[in-house]
Amino acid sequence: MDNLREFLEDKYITKHEEQYPFEKIASDILDFLNADIENYFDVTGFAKDIYLAAFLTQEQKKYFYNELKSRDFFKQLNTFLYSDNFSIYSWTIYTIGKFSNSENADYLEKAYETSFSLTNPMLSYRCLNELSWLNSKKTVHYLSKLEFDSSKHQN
Repeated sequence: MDNLREFLEDKYITKHEEQYPFEKIASDILDFLNADIENYFDVTGFAKDIYLAAFLTQEQKKYFYNELKSRDFFKQLNTFLYSDNFSIYSWTIYTIGKFSNSENADYLEKAYETSFSLTNPMLSYRCLNELSWLNSKKTVHYLSKLEFDSSKHQN
């Protein structure tokens, strides 16, 4: 759909003619996400921006987050961490981090351990950044390992 992001913002944010329940917003997000990979950036960006919106209370943010979680939104994002498209998995790392829930660190930790740390320094850095933001306990270990590996190569 052309201008999907604009459509979603007009429907749920700008017009404010009608209050939509978070269940409906979360359902639409998943429907658009499942409909076409071309919707990926618009839909995930919109979901992230709703969650981070200044006009939501902490209680509303938690409710919206739980609505997305109950619909396996974060499990679906996890699958995009292993996409063949650099832009998609880079954006996915960022998006998971911006939802600021430490329970999602597991997805990034696994991706870092099995993929990014082995093959892609740029994504390793981005992943470590978001893991730090999520207060992952493994971040210190990952950084120590990088320092150790670096010192081995210098000797």
